[in-house]
Amino acid sequence: MNVIMGSYLTVEQHQPTAELIAHNAAGILDYNYLGNYTNYDAAVCTILKQKPDLVFYNIDGPDFTIDTLLGDLNQFGANDVKLIALSDSNEKAIQALNNDFLYYLLKPAKELDILKALLKFKHRKEADSQLFRQNCICLKSYKDYHYLNTSEIIYLKADNNTTDFHLNDGRVITAFKTLKTFEDLLPTHFIRSHKSYIINSLFVSKISFGKLTCYFNCISTALPFSNTYLKSIKNLNAKLFQNALPSVC
Repeated sequence: MNVIMGSYLTVEQHQPTAELIAHNAAGILDYNYLGNYTNYDAAVCTILKQKPDLVFYNIDGPDFTIDTLLGDLNQFGANDVKLIALSDSNEKAIQALNNDFLYYLLKPAKELDILKALLKFKHRKEADSQLFRQNCICLKSYKDYHYLNTSEIIYLKADNNTTDFHLNDGRVITAFKTLKTFEDLLPTHFIRSHKSYIINSLFVSKISFGKLTCYFNCISTALPFSNTYLKSIKNLNAKLFQNALPSVC
């Protein structure tokens, strides 16, 4: 059985165009199709709730502005969604591409152009995944891109729908994704220790089971761990103890 790895949706008033996109996407992406939407509110509600990987968006609506869409996605933590514009003219092409739309499809959309857009998205996702595999993370915040080496990260802290990366040089970088997203992507030496924290075990200098607290070798901040993740902390302690010189009582 194939595992669905992501999702996408279309926002298009012309149903045959939406159907042509979905038909071609089925052959390129192993993604769940969330359906077609014909108005802004319904589309953005689904995007904010479902956080799809890709959205084909008709930008010709009379009440639609690119700035409004990007503002809503950025403010509510969905700015990693890749956008492909659909339009009856090239009038808004430069604006869309300058605002991080991945591709611009001129209608009536040809099957070849749709395939090119889908393949560009697929290649971009593969490139992003390769960054993670190479221990480098790209954190996108509106028009800013932060490339972090995982060796710089001391801990991650949840803040509602965003995550703060605390680095060993004192910087704090905010990503508009939940902590759970990074728990599944970071190397194995990153450990979930609390509902609000993921810690880099390579920086841990002391574990206090009496105080349920972890300490780090380059910062004065001490972080709590919870009973929910106690097993992970005990496993970490066992590994550290095994690799340390003999203890002195």
